[in-house]
Amino acid sequence: MQMTLEHDLVRETISSADGIKLAVEFLGPKDAPVVVLMHGGGQTRHSWSGAMQALAYSGYRVANYDARGHGESDWASGKEYSLADRVEDLRAVLANTASPFSFVGASLGGATGILAAAVGLVPEALVVVDIVPQPEPEGISRITTFMRSNLDGFTSVEEAANAVANYNPARSRPDDISGLMRNLRQRDNGRLYWHWDPAILSLDPSEHHAIVQDA
Repeated sequence: MQMTLEHDLVRETISSADGIKLAVEFLGPKDAPVVVLMHGGGQTRHSWSGAMQALAYSGYRVANYDARGHGESDWASGKEYSLADRVEDLRAVLANTASPFSFVGASLGGATGILAAAVGLVPEALVVVDIVPQPEPEGISRITTFMRSNLDGFTSVEEAANAVANYNPARSRPDDISGLMRNLRQRDNGRLYWHWDPAILSLDPSEHHAIVQDA
């Protein structure tokens, strides 16, 4: 099935309340109900590419964006990476939305959606993956340990793929690993580094992931 021009992918740069610029993609009918996709702490918007296509083909307007400090979105000048900061980013993404909206989030993205719903952004639906209002500390520790590993970068995509495979051995390793470059950035020294801002890793994990229960 081919989309009409009305449904073509649109890439935008949206500024949050504190000036952080977010890389956002929109796909689907402009006046349709909106589904906002929010990736996990070690991911970028590209982790939702397949879901974005499927939802748009089903008639939804989809907003898919890189969280602050991730992918092609800005890194914060300080340590403005709390869930409250991320909720303000979500507000910015939805600023021009008049249609009903829903949230779909994985891990950090799901935590952002939960807090957003608790503080006034009321979605028609909230779908979360790999996160609950009170996450297990062991699970958070496993994720942050992986994100803190290999901070000196990799010599090749193959080396990065090995690190991912060691982290999640139950997941089949793809034959083509070139897509992993979307999660890596090459610096002046020629080495490849994960896309996220290292300053995120200096935060207390409870600040980065936990949900405020009395919000």
